[in-house]
Amino acid sequence: MSKRPTKRPGRPSKQPPKRFRDEEAEGEDEMGVKESLTQLLAEQKALRKEIAEIRAAKTPAPEASPAGSTTSTGGKSNSGMAGHSGHSGEQSNTGGTQAWATGNQKMLPIDLHVPKTIKEKIWSGVAVRFAILLPADPKEMLEEDSDEDDEDKKKKKKKKEKKLLTFTEWVKAWNIYTTILQDRAKEVHRGLGAHFARVCTLHELQGNWRDYDYRYRLAIAAGERAWGDSDADLFATTRLEPATQTHDGGKKKPQGGAGGKTGSGNPAKVGGFCFQFNEQGSCSRPNCGFKHFCSQCGGQHAIRKCSAKGHPFRAGRGGKEAGEGKK
Repeated sequence: MSKRPTKRPGRPSKQPPKRFRDEEAEGEDEMGVKESLTQLLAEQKALRKEIAEIRAAKTPAPEASPAGSTTSTGGKSNSGMAGHSGHSGEQSNTGGTQAWATGNQKMLPIDLHVPKTIKEKIWSGVAVRFAILLPADPKEMLEEDSDEDDEDKKKKKKKKEKKLLTFTEWVKAWNIYTTILQDRAKEVHRGLGAHFARVCTLHELQGNWRDYDYRYRLAIAAGERAWGDSDADLFATTRLEPATQTHDGGKKKPQGGAGGKTGSGNPAKVGGFCFQFNEQGSCSRPNCGFKHFCSQCGGQHAIRKCSAKGHPFRAGRGGKEAGEGKK
């Protein structure tokens, strides 16, 4: 029979204390975390390098240009090309107007078709008609090239100047006008924005926004106004005068019966309505020279009682005469 080994009392154990064992385990965990982070950073670096190589392969090489080459137009020069992620940009000046190019497609200035004589008028403060700022359509260009007398061409030019623009056409002409104007007067951009907002408001209220715009610019040309100045009287007057043409270019039809008559039998003429009558419902002037009819539909009631479609005072208004303007 074998003898079992017996422990000798009082002999210390060979294993380290528990405190030292915990510290060793924590050290091993920290080393494992550091190795994982190092491996992750290496993988990210390799991935970034691979993405950069793919982008470089897709980006076309820029064409070499002669050193020191410049482009100059109107006394101003531009040189060099800027690129980012394969896109290049180029800026050129033509008469002070900026034109940008993206890639190989160049955007021409929107005022390129406007003659310099008209630009000079705008810079000198003349209130030009916006119709002459719009580019000519192909039909008009063919007529200009035809063998017509100079007198006939002048008549057609005057007819074009008097053309009533739709609101969309006016906005296009306004962009051309402001582009030309700010070539010489960049400080008026805030005032131009305020004027544009008032014209848009009058258009929404179905007021005479064309007359407001032209008369406002005439006042600026005469030195009576500056861009951004408010003209409450002009705004109130034109707000009560309906535009002579709808936004789609057709003639504005009077509300009511046929033959240009309203439901009350009064002709719906444009303009000349009494401001006090339309706003207050009555007029205190004994010999008022303006018409005491609704400036919206021509009915025998004030505009505040008009039930015509799209009128700003329609909601919550009405009464005995509210339906006279529309039958």
